[in-house]
Amino acid sequence: MDAKKITSLRTAAAGGLGVSYLSSPESKTLGIVGMGAQGLHLALFASTVRNIENIYLFDNYQKDASAFSAKLDEMLGRHVECVMCADPADLLKESDIVITATTSATPVLPDDAALYAGKCLIGVGSFSPSMREFPAAIWSKTDTAYVDLEYALKESGDLSQPFGEGLLKAGGVKKISTLIGGPILPPAKGKCNFFKTVGMSLVDMTTAAVVYKNALAKGIGQKIEG
Repeated sequence: MDAKKITSLRTAAAGGLGVSYLSSPESKTLGIVGMGAQGLHLALFASTVRNIENIYLFDNYQKDASAFSAKLDEMLGRHVECVMCADPADLLKESDIVITATTSATPVLPDDAALYAGKCLIGVGSFSPSMREFPAAIWSKTDTAYVDLEYALKESGDLSQPFGEGLLKAGGVKKISTLIGGPILPPAKGKCNFFKTVGMSLVDMTTAAVVYKNALAKGIGQKIEG
């Protein structure tokens, strides 16, 4: 199996879970910051759980959306309009849902609280305390951070840094698993929702097991005698 593909799938599945429970069912627009393999799969899963019509893209190194758009259409089985943005502020203004998938040490989105009202925010990229994709401004629009794993508070700078700054309280960190099977919780008026996923190797193994079982059932792959 392709380990990078497995990680992209499980990360996107976690992002899709966040979108499912923390965005409005009427969401039509999606913003993706970071157009790598994870960004593509995150767009795929988000567009599967919501009827996304327009995707706004920003990447420091890519300036053309055509390849991303063509691959997404192929994977999704329908067309979604993809638009490159000149800067993250434009992306934020246009998007109901915003997903970040970068390795930035400093926030990739503007520190303007007014821009976050009504948004569903999904953080993917920050996997160490020195990495941070979201600015302090989001904490004036929410006092809750949903996480996939409890140690996210220590592992990700998107949580550990605002916690150290007094912007986020320990009691405001909640596991997204508590929402599964319950009602959708779209952002309250004037507020935002935030989900931070960090993942773990066990989730990669679980994803690989599902892929393996499906491959066996469909007769896909090559049998290796050992």
